[in-house]
Amino acid sequence: MKLHEKHFELFDREFFLFAKLKEEMSPEEVERVKETYKESWGSWKALMQNVYNSISSEFSEPITESWTNGWSVRTRFWTRLKYKDREQSSSCIAAMINEYTLRVYLEWHKHSSESSSTSVQEHNLWLDHMEEWIESENINTSEYSVWTTAEGDDEKYITLDTFLRDKELQKQYKELLSTSEGRWIRVGKVFSKKEVLSWDEADQEIAKIIEELQGIYDKTQDGSDVKRNYWLFNVYHSQNPMVWEKSREYGVAAMQYEEGKQKLAAVTRNLNIIKEIAIGDYVIAYTGNKGFLAIGQVTKPFFNEEDESKFIDVNGEGWRQRIGVEWFKTLDEPVRSSESGFKSRMGLDSATVMGSASIFKIPEEGYRFVQQLMDDESTALTNTFSGIFNSMEEAEWTFNLTNQSLNQLGILEPGDQRVSMTLSSKKLRVNFCKWLILGFYKDEERLFLELALPESEINDAYHKNMFANEESEEPIAIAHVPAEDFKNDSHLQKVYFDTLKMVKDRFKNYSKSPYRKAHIPQLEQAVFNPEKRPEVLTKEFYSTIPPTEDKKTRYFWLTASPSIWSVEEIKDGGAVNYTAYNEKGNKRRVYSAFENARPEDKIIFYESTPRKEIVAQGEVVKGLHEVEEEGFDEPILGVSFRYIEDITPISWETISQVEELQSCSPIKNGAQGSLFEITKEEFETILSLEPTNEVIKEVKIPTVSFKRKLNLYNLYFEDKDLLLKQVETALRNGKHIILTGPPGTGKSKLAKQICRSFEADYKMATATSDWSTYETIGGYRPKSDGTLSFNPGLFLQCFKDGNNNKPINKWLIIDEMNRADIDKAFGSLFSALTGDTITLNFLAESGHPLLLRPQGEEETMEPNNHEYLIPNDWRLIGTMNTMDKASLYEMSYAFMRRFAFIPVGVPKRIDEDLVQHFLNAWDISDYKYTEVLAVTWQKINDYRQIGPAIVEDLAKYTALDSNFTSAIILYVLPQFEGLMDKEILEFIEGISHLKEVDGELLKQFAEDFFHVKG
Repeated sequence: MKLHEKHFELFDREFFLFAKLKEEMSPEEVERVKETYKESWGSWKALMQNVYNSISSEFSEPITESWTNGWSVRTRFWTRLKYKDREQSSSCIAAMINEYTLRVYLEWHKHSSESSSTSVQEHNLWLDHMEEWIESENINTSEYSVWTTAEGDDEKYITLDTFLRDKELQKQYKELLSTSEGRWIRVGKVFSKKEVLSWDEADQEIAKIIEELQGIYDKTQDGSDVKRNYWLFNVYHSQNPMVWEKSREYGVAAMQYEEGKQKLAAVTRNLNIIKEIAIGDYVIAYTGNKGFLAIGQVTKPFFNEEDESKFIDVNGEGWRQRIGVEWFKTLDEPVRSSESGFKSRMGLDSATVMGSASIFKIPEEGYRFVQQLMDDESTALTNTFSGIFNSMEEAEWTFNLTNQSLNQLGILEPGDQRVSMTLSSKKLRVNFCKWLILGFYKDEERLFLELALPESEINDAYHKNMFANEESEEPIAIAHVPAEDFKNDSHLQKVYFDTLKMVKDRFKNYSKSPYRKAHIPQLEQAVFNPEKRPEVLTKEFYSTIPPTEDKKTRYFWLTASPSIWSVEEIKDGGAVNYTAYNEKGNKRRVYSAFENARPEDKIIFYESTPRKEIVAQGEVVKGLHEVEEEGFDEPILGVSFRYIEDITPISWETISQVEELQSCSPIKNGAQGSLFEITKEEFETILSLEPTNEVIKEVKIPTVSFKRKLNLYNLYFEDKDLLLKQVETALRNGKHIILTGPPGTGKSKLAKQICRSFEADYKMATATSDWSTYETIGGYRPKSDGTLSFNPGLFLQCFKDGNNNKPINKWLIIDEMNRADIDKAFGSLFSALTGDTITLNFLAESGHPLLLRPQGEEETMEPNNHEYLIPNDWRLIGTMNTMDKASLYEMSYAFMRRFAFIPVGVPKRIDEDLVQHFLNAWDISDYKYTEVLAVTWQKINDYRQIGPAIVEDLAKYTALDSNFTSAIILYVLPQFEGLMDKEILEFIEGISHLKEVDGELLKQFAEDFFHVKG
């Protein structure tokens, strides 16, 4: 069974959400998308059934994911295969097809192992058997790829050969597996679309790979045959903690029992027990007194250490009896159970003596109890974070998502002033410039995300809050989405990260977020440095909390001398001391300021000569108290403060000339001193002097190159070469074009393909009789404050980015152009298209008249809010349905002479060869009714000219169902609306001789639909 181009192209679409598809398409087009998906999905299932029929009988029937998740179509099709006796295990072999690739690989198909007979750790055991598999199956390691769950479908993966040769890389991958139960590594083959299309039998190729992968799938275990034991091993921690420290360092559990030194019964008992412990068993480091330090897995059975340097010295004895253990979960201090019925929870008899026993076996339920006890201790979130997250793993995931989000915005390290991370009302929020982009909170024990998404992409089931969007931009809202929905929906993830690209562009001229005042640097550090996360998540830290209403906030000016210290030195987030006395022991100049300082009071940092600028904001951490500082023999009184955020430098010259600040203490004193108290009004006046964050520069006017070749890809036209030449010549000569022809000739598709071939960004709109210059040019619209502002129309939106006023070059496609009253709707655009500068009858926010002007000789321009520049290579492409021409608006000569009219007509010579050309373009193979289709099309055109689009509908219908009569009723006869009864009956009579057509049924439909009496 062969895979075709259409199986990949199915996923090459801009929108996947049904809500968005319905918004952008007609109901008929949406239904066509659904039918195409169902058809392609059916082909994929049939292919995988063929694969199943070709592989080992050990496998159960393949399970294929549905083509829809209920509210969107899929971005790929996915099938899993498992052994019949391992259906409860999450380990499987999977096959997947998306827009670019087909892949067959070893997979773990659940995010949690709770309901799987195999744990994800057991699944990952295949890594220990790679060399055995490669040798037994004669695997070509350069053909296989290795990738992790952190890598997306469109990334380039390393080869298995590279993985095997790079020991450091293997170490990193194994560390990845050890950090979370939700991670695993995949191995398999990834094929490009081109490779797959060259296969004659795709099912056989996939079956071969599955047979190869069986050898490694076998190594993942199914959980049912795993025979392991669980042991408590007393690590002597209460008597000598060094025993445990060395045991952990050497990767062992150690003891020393010798005849003559211990009682014979104890020696015999413990040696016999330790020799029972086998590779794969789990061991718990026990301290006695209900305490536990670590969990590990046995890697080496009982042995006596021969290396004397690794003997463990206990009271002059060198302990060397031991087993090898990989301690994969450890604590710095023992965790102890405070529950009653402890032995019962451990699964032990109440008579068991635990404190004195060195080693003894426990049941699995006891191991699980200790595991949970240790998990609770090692992942104990602070009160703040436990109100947001359910576990450390959940918190880790959110920090990783935040890291990915900031990376998407081009932020790769902490300290970027455009970012603000805050904690408030049991929510963790991430702001970029003026917008919230990501937030986390808990509702009924479920983690929810706040995601910045286009309003059109938000499922109706999700609550949303709209942003204050500019009228010319796509509406963006914050959607409240359950974390599990986001994790399991690759399309939603793609939409979110694509939205971040748009947000980045919207705020490209901003230098900092207004929310930095509440920013918590420790959170930002933890996002970029995973090693800092445990401390942040498990230990409370001071944060920026808005002062309560009953506390009066004071404001201060702090002068720093760059020759002694600078603000740059205190940006690490810690508290810094400033003594209230100088090194001679004298009080600072304005000592009362030190006395008045209280926690959370606000500070402005001023750096003196040579800078002489306000450079940052901060706050008081602790008021007057004893501090230890260099230069002082004993503790001295001082104030602690910290840095919060940079300020775009404000010069002393600017500050000192402001009339309202002349009585301000630091201004009166020429900033000669250290700490000054200022009023709230003075504080805010100083901040208002900060230069704007936006930097306006000359920008390049975007261009489109006409050197590229026009490519029609899967579109077919009878006089293709002539059509291409006409389009290319007209566009290169500076003309706008109108594509004319009957319905269904492919005008709209051709218009889009023209834009894509020249790599021109474009927008498309369908003209209506209601259009006026308000829709095309624009007009005033009331704002929320009651004032009026200019709202650009369809054309002006093609020339300027409404967020930053930068020029853009977005071609415009107007479908069904002659449905509009052209002279009324396009107005002054006529003159602008011939190179004249037009002054519009509107004012910009700046008060300047709006101008619409051609680019001319300019290559760059300075963005402003009152000019709309038409790039030299901007083009308007219209389509006109000639069948409607007589009943719609006439075009004036003044308008027509500005365009090249290019006919996209119905083919003149309709025969089997022509029909076969179209069938090939539509990717319809083995079609049985080519002659019937050609005759039907020719006969239709005797009465009403139609293009190949409706014929394509006929072909696709009859390729699946040979009932030509139904196809003609569904797609052809409705096009005959307006014809005379005699003509309709003549057409039916003309095709009734075809054996595939039932003329009586057609007449019956014509009577019902057109009220024709035959």
